[in-house]
Amino acid sequence: MNTVINDSNEVLVDCQNVWKIFGARAPAAVKAVSERGLSKKQVLQDFDCVVGVSNASLQVRRGEIFCIMGFSGSGKSTRIRLLNRLIEPSLGIRIGDWIAIMKDGVIVQVGAAEDIVTKPADDYVSDFVAGMSRIHLVKAHP
Repeated sequence: MNTVINDSNEVLVDCQNVWKIFGARAPAAVKAVSERGLSKKQVLQDFDCVVGVSNASLQVRRGEIFCIMGFSGSGKSTRIRLLNRLIEPSLGIRIGDWIAIMKDGVIVQVGAAEDIVTKPADDYVSDFVAGMSRIHLVKAHP
């Protein structure tokens, strides 16, 4: 007999210190943010880049309903796109318990993010994770 444990303290989504910076000099801006702690205004002035998401952290636990609210242009859509990986974060990473990679409506690999990045199932998954740094992988907390 299998017993299912529904731990309401179980973290299913964990985002820590996530940034998304848009612009031609985004890599240099990310480095400056990381090393010197620049503000959004300084990033725009010094690098002519726009900060879409600034140092965002959140956790969603099993059973929680999470809402992202804000004014137009405040980064809500960008944050959601970062969560579901439609766009890649400039700094920081989002990890959930399990991720499903789909191609043409068919699941090609399911697993923990670390497993998918380090052991892609095929060339499609390998291309999908090609730009993800293994150094920045962080596991969700149990």
